[in-house]
Amino acid sequence: MAQTRQTDVLPIRALRIIYEHSRELPADASFRIRQAEGVESQADEGPWVHLKEVASRFDSASSSGEVRLVLEPVRTREIELMLSPVPASVTVRQVLAEYDWEEPVPVRWESARLLPLKPPQNQHDHFEFDSGGPAPWHRLRIKLGKDVVGKVQMMALTPEGYWRGIGTLTAYDIALDDARFARDQIAFDEQRARRFRIQIEPPPQHPPELNLAYRPDLMVFSQRGPARLTLLAGSDTHLRALYPVRDMVEDVRNQLGADWHPADATVGARGEWTGTLAFKPVEKPLPKEDYKPWLLWSLLMIAAVLVGWMALKMTREPPA
Repeated sequence: MAQTRQTDVLPIRALRIIYEHSRELPADASFRIRQAEGVESQADEGPWVHLKEVASRFDSASSSGEVRLVLEPVRTREIELMLSPVPASVTVRQVLAEYDWEEPVPVRWESARLLPLKPPQNQHDHFEFDSGGPAPWHRLRIKLGKDVVGKVQMMALTPEGYWRGIGTLTAYDIALDDARFARDQIAFDEQRARRFRIQIEPPPQHPPELNLAYRPDLMVFSQRGPARLTLLAGSDTHLRALYPVRDMVEDVRNQLGADWHPADATVGARGEWTGTLAFKPVEKPLPKEDYKPWLLWSLLMIAAVLVGWMALKMTREPPA
């Protein structure tokens, strides 16, 4: 269970839980969220928040995963998040809240890096790009070159490992007399992918230049203190990866003005849930005794005794 409290009432639209574990959270894991209704009220006394979508990803190489809970927009000063059942030895590193700012955040463009394709694909009409990170990409700008026309099909690599088509475009950059006409952008649904692939017909003579656009997420940290943004059950060890807080604050201040400053975070009411009992391993219930094996062994023992008795009797009888 984790709580977050803030001084500014912002419309929170999603929560992101970043954790470390030997494997992905079980399919039956359930998330429940409560909100505080008033300024002085507590989240543990408020109504439940409806979850619109639950998305997750897991990287077995780094033993880290992320769960994103999409909410109905919630304006509240405090939120309580509960996960059950809690797997043993799971470590929640961060709990972040995404919220909608009153003013739109400027769109940013990032150049993508061309990646070599593996056989049997060729580099003539298929091109694969690395975006540099799973940001909320939503637009593509492609430059094929001057006086070039081509049909572009764009694909994104899903977390499941397959390529999914996300948009098509007939791109061109041509000159007519003294004017120049260009069509070079594809708008698509938000994709938090790292790798993209495009197919161009007819194949261009040179690899295209690719730029991706995204709108940065604004987030609220859950709480401050020695165990920042962490939640751990079943262990007495707390660890957290460093996060560039100052860089993020300066980045947001550059967007919203020099007078902007982050809201002061306060720790909510402390209460003991299970205490030291959470550190004790759960004892496995004793299996119910089954009478069938005992009955079978009893019958076998009786049969063995009868066979032995009959054999002994036959050896003692005088010959006829």
